[in-house]
Amino acid sequence: MAWHSFFTNLSTPAQWGIVAGILVFIAGLAVLIAWLAGAFDSDSVASVSVTVSETPTSPVPTPSPCDVFLLEQAILPAEVNNAYLLKNAVLSADAALMLVQATETMAGTSAELSVWSYNEISQLYEKEYVKTGVPFGDVQYASMREDGLRAAIGAGLFAVSEGLVTVFYRSTISTDLFTNSQTINPPAAGGQNFGLSVQFPEFDDTMDSLFVSQLKVGTGVGNENGAVYEYKNIGTTPILHQTIEAADKTDGDGFGAEIFVYGNQWMIVSANVSNQVYVYERNAGTQMWVPSGLPFTHTDTMTEGQGLYISSDGKMAVVGSGGFNSLTGRVELYTRDNTSSNFTLVETIVEPDDPHTFSAFGTGIAVSLDEKYIIISGHGRVGGSQPRAYLYALDVDAQTLGPLIQTISSGVTLPEPVTGVVFSFSRISLRQRGVDEEYVFTAPVEDPVVTVAQVFTGCPDNIS
Repeated sequence: MAWHSFFTNLSTPAQWGIVAGILVFIAGLAVLIAWLAGAFDSDSVASVSVTVSETPTSPVPTPSPCDVFLLEQAILPAEVNNAYLLKNAVLSADAALMLVQATETMAGTSAELSVWSYNEISQLYEKEYVKTGVPFGDVQYASMREDGLRAAIGAGLFAVSEGLVTVFYRSTISTDLFTNSQTINPPAAGGQNFGLSVQFPEFDDTMDSLFVSQLKVGTGVGNENGAVYEYKNIGTTPILHQTIEAADKTDGDGFGAEIFVYGNQWMIVSANVSNQVYVYERNAGTQMWVPSGLPFTHTDTMTEGQGLYISSDGKMAVVGSGGFNSLTGRVELYTRDNTSSNFTLVETIVEPDDPHTFSAFGTGIAVSLDEKYIIISGHGRVGGSQPRAYLYALDVDAQTLGPLIQTISSGVTLPEPVTGVVFSFSRISLRQRGVDEEYVFTAPVEDPVVTVAQVFTGCPDNIS
């Protein structure tokens, strides 16, 4: 009613202005409605773009491409003990921990074990704990269980009878720091070199077994046969589970010079005097080790420093001689005959990069858990040379060694050697850090003048 009266009595300009404003408003509203209907039509939604302003953040650095092995870290004697040689650097299964063995001198009486943990931020190994005053003799090796809860070092003495093994243990990674220790003495009085080689099984962090070698057992004239002992209950009360001797044992055979144990199934043992190599398999029922195939003879004399490996299926063995008699060293690949179960030599490798005297090629052998790669060390013990390691592809299914992928140089130049002195009793490690990530390779340079433990990382899958 009021609106009808208003429109029928329009007489002033002000009233006509109000009407005009209302009409303009209505027209504008109609245009807006029509635009909105078109803008949100199902055919045009995809063309609408929205820009959102965000608070600026720090740029994320582009990671360097990972391919060839490069030096990640060098641990010097000053970080452990200036007077010591760095002899072994072994990794846990996931490369999160590293055990470094340092010895007073080649014929010293004391050693140190240090545990290093990997820092994800600094991307370096940081020293977590050092155990000093560890008994030591002419020992070759220290070992760490794959989970980092057990470590062991031997004190096998050439000049003194018997010897001993010291085991360090802890309940968790974050506690104890190996403050607990045990001493394992020879199972019988007499003999020599107990503890010359020690090893926890590789690629298995559940077994509580430790393997210890003794090159001369008994109380005879010093030429007795060697043996390997398996101890269980490491971390509580060690119990001797089994004594393993060569079926064809002879006085002075050197059985047990080096040991490699793959999980709870395979073990390979070298005899550095008879040049024989023995493979054993764990019997699932009795849990005892039994011979698997006949022993085979390495074609080079294995005086010291034999790198050993037995594949996860037990069908391929890799044996190094260390170069102490051939002077250049060699590595031999053996495969198992499906009919006889015996091993046959199928390939011999010498150092590909200028083989030379005291190269110690084959002293260290390390294979990745996925068995795709193998690294063979060559210490390069000659004046003006650099210790080297060689990365090869590995095909366990085909039982063949693939092509040389990379020569890894330590960058450390060695002085002229002293006649008859070769420091290359070192174990090397190759592990994978994380799933589908880089591989980590550790190797010490063990020389009386220049000594360093080195860590290399690389992604060989990406090497073209």
